[in-house]
Amino acid sequence: MGTLTAHSEYGHYAGHSDQEISFGKPKALHREMFAGVQHIRDAVLEKVRDGVTQRELIDAYEIACHDTGFNASPHSQIHQYGIDVPEFPGPAFKVADSRGGKNLGGGGNFVLRSGMIYSISPTLVARDGDDTLLGGTSLVVTDEGYRELSTRKVELLVSDG
Repeated sequence: MGTLTAHSEYGHYAGHSDQEISFGKPKALHREMFAGVQHIRDAVLEKVRDGVTQRELIDAYEIACHDTGFNASPHSQIHQYGIDVPEFPGPAFKVADSRGGKNLGGGGNFVLRSGMIYSISPTLVARDGDDTLLGGTSLVVTDEGYRELSTRKVELLVSDG
């Protein structure tokens, strides 16, 4: 298995995507884990909209990880992008966190606002901790949800050669 992470910049704004590639037929474990990544990403995306907090997204990530039977990662790859990579919002967006910042990363807890560029590329860790998979892209937060910034599918690619 290999992970390719691509960063792009346009008009001084940055985004990114992660692509998992199996070199040869993927193991059953990796197929199951990638299905879990997609389940988790869908669960987190369901929450994305103007006014939601980073804590709400991380809680959705952790619950969805538990649902898969695999482990969450402290490097969940659910964070804001924008002018910096990653970008942390200023004090006007910060809000208190009921869990003292646990698993929120350097950005702490903040409120998402329409127009923010955001990365939803959740990381999933195997039960034994030996394998890690992730997958996702960047998007723009909107009043009612989000808008993808690309047409690329989040999928497990297989190279036969």
